[in-house]
Amino acid sequence: MVYLDAYQYLNPFEVRLPQILVSLMAALAAEPRIDLKKTRSGPELWARIGTILASAGREVSKDLADAAGIPLLKSLFRVDLKLARSFRKQSDDHLQALLSLTRDLVLEVRSQLPPEITDIVFVVDNLEKIPDIETDTGGSLHETLFLRELPLLDVPAHIVLTYPISLNYSAVELRQVFGNAKQTTIPMVGIRTKPGTERLDDRRGFTALRSLLSRRIDLKVAFADEDAIDHAIRMSGGCVRDLLRIVSELPVVGAMPFTRAVVDAASADFVNEYERILQGKPYLNLLHTIERGGAFPINTDEAWKRQLLMGLVALEYDTGTWYDIHPFAKATRAYASAAPAQ
Repeated sequence: MVYLDAYQYLNPFEVRLPQILVSLMAALAAEPRIDLKKTRSGPELWARIGTILASAGREVSKDLADAAGIPLLKSLFRVDLKLARSFRKQSDDHLQALLSLTRDLVLEVRSQLPPEITDIVFVVDNLEKIPDIETDTGGSLHETLFLRELPLLDVPAHIVLTYPISLNYSAVELRQVFGNAKQTTIPMVGIRTKPGTERLDDRRGFTALRSLLSRRIDLKVAFADEDAIDHAIRMSGGCVRDLLRIVSELPVVGAMPFTRAVVDAASADFVNEYERILQGKPYLNLLHTIERGGAFPINTDEAWKRQLLMGLVALEYDTGTWYDIHPFAKATRAYASAAPAQ
């Protein structure tokens, strides 16, 4: 498995196919059992990348002239937005060649794998977190990258990509452009019973998240009582990332054993983040409707739906069966002010 963290390899404001191709090569070069300098197809790819860099106004030093320079180039893309953007623009006339040369290199590497390794799997993680900004060529970055560019990535290896959940609701379905790809949505852990029933804690979800936490910390030592543990889980909304964020913040704001009040203190900054996100938003009046019914109203603006899902204001449970509003959002003044009159 070749792992690539998009936030370590790429600039989040310039994540496009040419930079991803370079990042795949950088991740492959980092594998200790693979030596790209010994490949026949590699030099032609490095030469092509050098030509693009020269067109982008970057002098091709000895450090960037072969496979050893690919990790350096990846680092430059991450910290130098201007270079990353210029490289992508200059790649337009070279894209088919880059794709073909990358395919040839991966095929050669695959043929040289030791007997115990039967295939190459690229895992490109954290792509779901890139901001959905407008590109300099117009249009959404998410739709440009996921629906137009990444489908062109055809290499003789398995590729696992994370993607923004909002694309599940795009007018253009992912499955239409990714052919036979298997698409999986991982929902939040349900900690509240579904709409249409009495809204109680879903103890199965609490049990699952307690089990996850217990692998990392001793719950009996860390927390003052069962209520404090449940409160941390409840404030996360079943979002594992946010549960871990709350727990990691506890030692900053209090001392063990952590009480319910310390959990509230640890959640305060996260609630403030949501306060800033929600202030003045036109979709505020939808939040209480979603919270009560577990669904987006039929006439919900698609752009609003994307913002709510991308910002984790609305959380998806049971792979789209129902939705709820994040407890951080429910704790804001903005949410309280949008409550319908009784």
